[in-house]
Amino acid sequence: MRLVLAWLFLVGIVLINAEMYQNPVLAMNFPDPCIMKANDSHYYVYATQGNNVNIQVAKSSNLVNWTYLGEALPKKPSWASTNFWAPDVQFHDNQYFMYYSAQRNGDSGDHCLGLALSDKPEGPFTDIGNHLLCGDGFAKIDPKEIDDPQTGDHILYWGSDFEPLNYTKLTSNRKAIASPFSQVNTLYPNSSAPYENLIEGSWIWPATNGYYYYFYSGDTCCGENAHYAVMVARSSKGVLGPWEKMAQALGRDDSIILELNNHFNAPGHNSVIRDSKGQDWMFYHAINDKHPDGGNERMLMMDLINYNGNGDGWPIV
Repeated sequence: MRLVLAWLFLVGIVLINAEMYQNPVLAMNFPDPCIMKANDSHYYVYATQGNNVNIQVAKSSNLVNWTYLGEALPKKPSWASTNFWAPDVQFHDNQYFMYYSAQRNGDSGDHCLGLALSDKPEGPFTDIGNHLLCGDGFAKIDPKEIDDPQTGDHILYWGSDFEPLNYTKLTSNRKAIASPFSQVNTLYPNSSAPYENLIEGSWIWPATNGYYYYFYSGDTCCGENAHYAVMVARSSKGVLGPWEKMAQALGRDDSIILELNNHFNAPGHNSVIRDSKGQDWMFYHAINDKHPDGGNERMLMMDLINYNGNGDGWPIV
């Protein structure tokens, strides 16, 4: 039986409640996935620009079987026309908020964080008409919005481009950066740690064990030289940290919880969802080296998170 289970894991087949699913759960280019459960009781997952649409969206009733819906952001904003990356979708005030990043118009190549709104989880989302925050290069990408239950503040995380991961406060309606602007650094790149020369893809998640987990990815997401993995830090204080990387806590050289195997390469840029049974699932992309249409496409994957596998509260995927 152990040999069978080992083989199933190797080829990406996983057992859930005596049923089987096989990774990838969506065998197409669908990178930087953000998953959420909408008010219609369906799950929606959103992804970076690809397949000739700006922001991709798919729908499922069970987390396993996905229907590709296509375009969530049909009209480009006035301030950007390319590189629509890493959407983060939340439901607030009877609207769906999509935070995303895009390359600002002009020759600079600089990226900005934006916001689009919709009455429906599948869209169409409409940009609010102005970017939220811009920066040099691609440092201002990969937004993640989360509310602070201790203070009621609305927090926006972001970061990449060999710079620290950061957060700032949003206004009370979550549609603008709070004034005066204050940028707080959280996690720092570490060129001596595996996969941490560049870090990005912030995802803050409240587990049921009293910890907040800060999942992040690094360092080369894609292409022929893709070299990517998921790392983790945690805090017992709240959504703002302070954060302790797993390497620091356990005296290890790395904080890796998910990296390549013999079948899938460069897994990363995850999000997390809790199912109806209280189990947490990680959704992420990976390059399927064995898929006939794989190439360098980053396909949608899912795996169970176990917070107690080693008895220390650090997650295992």
